[in-house]
Amino acid sequence: MESFQGPKIKIRNTKFLKSFNPDKLKRKREEDIIELRKQKRIDQLVKKRFLLKQTEEVSPEPYIQGSEYINFSQSLITKNLSEKCPELLNLDLIPSERLFLLIKYIQNLEDPSDLLDPIKTLRHVLSQDRTCPINLFMSTGISTKLIKTLNLDSKDLQIECLWCLINLASGPPHIIKKLFDNNIKDPLKKLLNSDDPELLHHTIWCIGNLVGDSSCPRFALIELIPLLVDLINKIPQDRWKNIIWALSNFCRGKPYINREATQQILTVIPKLLKTNDDDLITDSCWTLSFMSSIDAERVQDIVDIEILSNLVGILNLEPGRFTLPSLRIIGNILWGSDQAQKILELGFLDCVNKLLTQKKIALKKEILWILSNITSGSDEQIKQVLNHSCIGIVIKCLEDPDIEIRNEAIWVISNATNAQDKNLVLKIIEIGAFPLICEFLNFSDSKVIMVVLEGIDNLLWAGSGFEVNDVALKLDEIGGLNKIEALQHCRNLKVYNKVVEIMEKYWGVDEVEVVDEALLAIPQTFSFN
Repeated sequence: MESFQGPKIKIRNTKFLKSFNPDKLKRKREEDIIELRKQKRIDQLVKKRFLLKQTEEVSPEPYIQGSEYINFSQSLITKNLSEKCPELLNLDLIPSERLFLLIKYIQNLEDPSDLLDPIKTLRHVLSQDRTCPINLFMSTGISTKLIKTLNLDSKDLQIECLWCLINLASGPPHIIKKLFDNNIKDPLKKLLNSDDPELLHHTIWCIGNLVGDSSCPRFALIELIPLLVDLINKIPQDRWKNIIWALSNFCRGKPYINREATQQILTVIPKLLKTNDDDLITDSCWTLSFMSSIDAERVQDIVDIEILSNLVGILNLEPGRFTLPSLRIIGNILWGSDQAQKILELGFLDCVNKLLTQKKIALKKEILWILSNITSGSDEQIKQVLNHSCIGIVIKCLEDPDIEIRNEAIWVISNATNAQDKNLVLKIIEIGAFPLICEFLNFSDSKVIMVVLEGIDNLLWAGSGFEVNDVALKLDEIGGLNKIEALQHCRNLKVYNKVVEIMEKYWGVDEVEVVDEALLAIPQTFSFN
């Protein structure tokens, strides 16, 4: 047994982490981020589109040439508009026909004074519920007229046009492309210099929608970032919400905007995090979350603005919409830089108990992911985690009904077994985790099994060097040895080889029974992945 103590430390600190794929984990978390933000954006759009309920209930009729629905009742038509275009009141018209008639009427108007009522009516049709007929609108070419009208010096008319374009900009990428083909960028850039709060609000809202889901608009409008950042330094705090929301949309999704642009955004983040506004804090955290997922350079840029204390402070608040992105940032910082000790010194572990008892699975996963990054650090960091009361909740997570929670918890424990101090490794047994991690040997996921086997290997190493290896005896006592021996029949070659390695090291046997070489040649099939 003594012969394994020398190279064991190097093997433990290098080979074990090869099974940890940070890029894949980061991609998975990016997908989760995008899904969460997309749902949030849909909810925001529905809220912002909501108008006062009309006095007349209208049953939606399907648009003949597509799957979109149109609500266009006569109650939306003003008296002035009905006098100038009485055809709109024709009772025989179905909503789609009435809409085409309105759009044709708008396109033929030249006098700006005649445009306000029909475009306002158009906006009402676009802004109802979830039934915005975006594809139908774009097929008529009306967006060209709306964008050109933005250049007219009429605040009310510009706001109505912007509101229509805001709804269109919430559409899919091919709709966004058409808006850019119609040169929407130039009037938006001009309107960002407006002194009118309402006009500025709608302009920023439109920009935020445009860059929300498509990469091309982000690069096309990237020159607007300095203007948006500058606005935060110029206008009152109660008008910052749309700005940081738009800036956060610039930072999410691939391909990423350049580092210079993200550095410009970072200049205002500390100011936003110090406010007491939940919306500003939430969108600031999402901005940092997206940014910290890009690369190590962006992570370092975030570290350089010295906001770690703000982030840990946010976690000490009652859990809210800002909690998940705050955790995501800390996890990404730990993944991309050596800040674990700093985060521990700021009292991060004291936040863990409260957050790990939350019912939200996403929060628990993030906390456990962060803890696994910490326990992959120095012995001192591992010691702080194992000596903190939070480790008891982590152990309970090993039995959580949710499989993803269990998997994240096993990473925390297995990483902790990589300590160089044998007594620290043996503390895993002392805190009662050994029988629970052995239960994972029954899993069908070969990656999880490998994580557990590496942890058991480290525990057996910590118990070696004495006349009797108490860890080996304990493993046999709790039924773990039988589970390991059974894994010699595993179709996964990595698992099989690891089992043979453990048996050779600590029991001095090559194999319990002969395994067919042809079986080992089978790729990773069956239920293992």
